[in-house]
Amino acid sequence: MSHPQRRFLCGSAHDDALTVRFLGSELLLDEGYTRAAAAELLALARWCVQPRFVLDLGNVVALGSQALVLLLTLRRKLLATGRVVALSNPRPAVADVLAVTRLDHLFPIVREETPLELTPAIPQTLPAAAGEPCPAGRSRTSGFAITGPAVILG
Repeated sequence: MSHPQRRFLCGSAHDDALTVRFLGSELLLDEGYTRAAAAELLALARWCVQPRFVLDLGNVVALGSQALVLLLTLRRKLLATGRVVALSNPRPAVADVLAVTRLDHLFPIVREETPLELTPAIPQTLPAAAGEPCPAGRSRTSGFAITGPAVILG
């Protein structure tokens, strides 16, 4: 009997950006969590058709070295296809890690005044989990919802 694969991400797609957020709150992106979430994150990057891929770090309290490697891998894969990856809403401790490692010079950092709206999903859009709640407290079926345009960068 197969068990459903655990999902780690949800988000929303807009005309110019795919915004992705890790499921949960107060997350420590240590080696184990990062390895488990990496395949899903990189798969979403492959599916991304928008020019910008925004990774919301608002619910991440700490980054391990494996998470930093994943960010660099994500950036390399997206740049190879002409896309930009940005990081949004890093907490102070996470922003400090990005500054000390100088990754803040490689990734645009976006600060949102309000939390990102993560909406129910449209199954045809992108692959994702069935039945897991998004951080905004909404349930989703699979994929990411297409919502109205949002100013994310610029």
